[in-house]
Amino acid sequence: MSLEFTSSGGGGRGEDAFRVLRTIEGWRPVLPPVLMVDGVRSISGVGEGSFDLNGTNIIRRLQRLQSPSTQDLSDREIFRALQNFVRAVLDDESVSIDIPHDVATIHVTQGGQTLPIENMGTGVHEVVILAAAATVTTDAVMCIEEPELHLHPVLQRKLLKYLALETSNQYFIATHSAHLLDSSIGSIFHIEREGNESKLRFAGSASARSSICADLGYRPSDLVQANAVIWVEGPSDRVYLKHWIEQLAPAEFVEGTHYSIMFYGGSLLSSLSPLDADEVEEFVSLRNLNRYMVVLIDSDRDSADAGLSAAKSRVVRELEGDPLAGLAWVTAGYTIENYVDEARLNSAVVEAHPSVSGASFSSYGRWDNPLAAARVGVKSPSKVAIAKAVVEVPGGDWPLDLQEKVTAVIELIRRANSSIL
Repeated sequence: MSLEFTSSGGGGRGEDAFRVLRTIEGWRPVLPPVLMVDGVRSISGVGEGSFDLNGTNIIRRLQRLQSPSTQDLSDREIFRALQNFVRAVLDDESVSIDIPHDVATIHVTQGGQTLPIENMGTGVHEVVILAAAATVTTDAVMCIEEPELHLHPVLQRKLLKYLALETSNQYFIATHSAHLLDSSIGSIFHIEREGNESKLRFAGSASARSSICADLGYRPSDLVQANAVIWVEGPSDRVYLKHWIEQLAPAEFVEGTHYSIMFYGGSLLSSLSPLDADEVEEFVSLRNLNRYMVVLIDSDRDSADAGLSAAKSRVVRELEGDPLAGLAWVTAGYTIENYVDEARLNSAVVEAHPSVSGASFSSYGRWDNPLAAARVGVKSPSKVAIAKAVVEVPGGDWPLDLQEKVTAVIELIRRANSSIL
C-alpha cells in the first residue's frame, strides 16, 4: 500500500503503515487563522506587546506600517490602504492619518486641521480600529462583535462594503443592528437560545429576517426603508422597469435596499375625477413617507392632442416641484407596452397564451392599446406573463423616450443612495 501512496515500500514492521499515515496527514488542508475583534475597543500606545486587533498598542503597530524598516518597505502600502479605508468611510478624500514621534496618539487631519484622535469622537476610534484589523490581517477568519457600536448606519454599510470588496478575509459578524440586516452582502443567520443550547438557523427568506427584527425589538417604523420608492400601476410595470434598470445599470442596485417598487392600482389615477380631491391628495401625500419618489403613469391617451386626466396632472405637478427628488414618468404612448417592439410583443402574447398561436395580429400605433382584446384575441390577457416573456429575450430597442426616462429613474436612485453607493 505504501508503494502506491508514497512511491516507496519495504522496511521494518509497521513502517509501511507509518509512511501511509504520514502521507495522508500531509494532505490535510491548512486552516486559516481565526482572529477575534471584541465589542470593547480602545486606542492605546502603551507597551510593546504584540498587535491586538481590539486596539491595544495599535498606535505602535501603525507607526511601524507608516515608517517601516528597509526590509519591510512594502508595509507602507498597507498603511496607505488603511488610510484609503478611513477616507472612504468618512467620505472625505482629504483625510489623512499619521503617528507623531512620541507615539502618544493618532493624528487625524481633515480640512486642513489636525487633531488627536480622541478629539474626533468615538466613531472615528471604531473606524480606525476596524480598519487596521481588516487591512493588516489577510486571508484569515475574523470574528467581529457588534461593529455597529458608535457607528452611524451609513458608516455601517460602508464598512461592510469595504470588508467585502477590498479585503481578503472571511468575516463572521455578531450584530444587533437592523441596519446591517438589509445589506445584500453576505448571508444572515439567526442565533437563538433554546434551553441550555444555542440554535443557529439560516435566515434566507423575508419572513425569517422579519423574525430576527422582532426578536431584536424593532418595529416596522424603526427599520430602514428603501431610499427611493417607485410607484407603478401593476406587477407587469415592475417586470419591465426592473429589466430596463438592469440593462442600463447592471448589478448596481438591489431592490428592497436601494429602491422599492410599489403598486398603486391600475385604475386609481384613471378613474378619479376632479371631485375626488381628497383621494388625489392622499396619493400625493405618499411622498411624506419617502422624499425620493417616482410615479410611472400610463398616459391612456388615444391621440397626440389628448390631455391627461386631472388626477394624473396633479401628480405630475407635485413631483415636478422638486425635480432632484421627484419624477413623474408619463408614458410616451398609450401604455407601457407601447415601448416594446411589435414583433417581440406579439411573440410574447403567443408564449403567454398558446391558444392564439397562428393568429394574425393587426398592427398598432403609438396611441393604440397593444393588448386590446380585439387585437390579441384574448378577453383578459395576462400582462405579467406577457411582460416576463418579453424580458426573457435579450436585447431590445429603446423607442420613444424610453432610454431618457429610465436614465432619469437611475439618476434619482443614485441621488437617493449617494451616501452608501
